[in-house]
Amino acid sequence: MAPEPRPAELRPRRGMKRWLWCGVAALLVLAMALGTWWLRQTSVQTQLDEIRARGEPVTFAELDQFLAVVPADRDVTVLVMQAGDDIDSRSKSAAIHNLPIVGQGPPPPPPGTAWPQLADVKQYLADNATALTQLHQLKNHGDQPRLSPLDSAGAVSKTLHRVQPLRACARVLQLETNVRAHEGDSRGVADSIECGVLLSQTLADEPWLVSQLVRCALFGMAGHELKRTLPALDFSDDDLQELQRAIAAVDFTSSLKLTLLGERVGGLAQYESFFGGNDWRSKFLRITFREDQRHFLSIINEFLALADKPWPDMLAESKMMAQQIKANPSRQHVLSDASVQSFSAMIEAFARGEMTRRLLVVAVALERYRLRHGHPPAEFAALAPEYLETVPDDPIEGAPFHYQATNAGYLLFSPTQRFPIPSGEQPDAETGANPNFVFRWRAQRAQSTAPDIATPGVATADATDDQNNKNSP
Repeated sequence: MAPEPRPAELRPRRGMKRWLWCGVAALLVLAMALGTWWLRQTSVQTQLDEIRARGEPVTFAELDQFLAVVPADRDVTVLVMQAGDDIDSRSKSAAIHNLPIVGQGPPPPPPGTAWPQLADVKQYLADNATALTQLHQLKNHGDQPRLSPLDSAGAVSKTLHRVQPLRACARVLQLETNVRAHEGDSRGVADSIECGVLLSQTLADEPWLVSQLVRCALFGMAGHELKRTLPALDFSDDDLQELQRAIAAVDFTSSLKLTLLGERVGGLAQYESFFGGNDWRSKFLRITFREDQRHFLSIINEFLALADKPWPDMLAESKMMAQQIKANPSRQHVLSDASVQSFSAMIEAFARGEMTRRLLVVAVALERYRLRHGHPPAEFAALAPEYLETVPDDPIEGAPFHYQATNAGYLLFSPTQRFPIPSGEQPDAETGANPNFVFRWRAQRAQSTAPDIATPGVATADATDDQNNKNSP
């Protein structure tokens, strides 16, 4: 039997109920969207308030107030910029194209060997004598000469224009170092290398990633020359102490934190440029990117927390964050996810600089010990406290550097495989390590009167071959 149809007057009510439920659902969706937008707005503002409560900058104007004023006796802006511009003005000359370092010529040969281009290199240095004189005046401004900070609002574009002259200065100092080493002038070599270290220090208070990457490169250039010349020349203890003091004054951790603060200010300014207007497009982008901005601020906080951890933990956790983002990208966090990759690479660059710094500090202390005693120490413990307060560990491995000593020399290196080997080079033949992180000293003749202090059970530094000499810094 067919069911009795409902009265016609009841059917419209059913349709009205459907429309009512649809309306309620739409209101709920709208309420949720507005609630999410409001939470994002308040979350971002809460984060900004917390940053300001810690005394950290949020805007360019606040960053200008946050940066330390450079004392007049440490401000070398005019000196360095004049020297760099003077050198740069000759960089287009065809005469320097075939020169090493500043041009496209082959690298300088080891000290004491024939150098066909020596006369041309000396002429180039003579042409830049005024600039070199200015660069050597860096030593008159202590261990922390600085460039005066740029106006933060336009610093990103201006920074690119002022770091180029610094690169030119560093290359000329490298070339001068090699000429002095070729002539056996250890005092002059120490002076040129120290000026190279101080040149990198001029950027130590710059809160911009570009500046700090250039700073790491400048320090690496000076460090490379020290690793090449320290085994080849006889330095005085006074010269080595001065170099050790300049290198020990370099602080990559503090600069890392400052750079994160600067990049946060720059990132916030970038977000505001996206949705800072009052037109419909800006209002739409404000809603769209607010979650990305919130995530960006959270990421900066995570990296600032990482900067207080030991280098091995810092590197491992930053790499893990970058890998997670790469494996699971988010459409809501397009800009902030890109920042994770950038900050992870930044930590790698600072860690590389710290590796070089610690390696050089230990190498100089070893050389000072050898000069005093006639042979290298049997172990690191002999360096403290006379030559070092404490012997720094390998910042990547979190363990002491590998060290081997014999009566004929010593070998100091990091076994880390963290960083890529420079293009055109091979792993060190004896250690398998990155050649940038291998320091080798060998006496011309084994001293028969010196005690044999080879580390038991470890291959000695005498077992090297010609390939090792080629790969040695």
